[in-house]
Amino acid sequence: MKTYLGIDIGGTAVKLGLVTGTGEVLLREETSVSFDGYRTPILDTVRKAAAGTLAACRAAGYEPSGVGVSATGQIDSSRGIVAGTCGSLP
Repeated sequence: MKTYLGIDIGGTAVKLGLVTGTGEVLLREETSVSFDGYRTPILDTVRKAAAGTLAACRAAGYEPSGVGVSATGQIDSSRGIVAGTCGSLP
């Protein structure tokens, strides 16, 4: 069964989940981005949370086939950037 890692970067939390191609949620985790008053760069928090969730996926016997990332604001897919982030990304 193919599985996918989903990452949602919000203004107060990073939410991660392992899902199947049919949308069944197999694993769900959430990490605060404001745990230290926003002193840690949000991308560092995302990297650490993703690494932890990926380790949990593998421990449960899953190897995600892909990753999807969402963030508040507009995505310019032609340039590969997040624009107008509402402050959640640098």
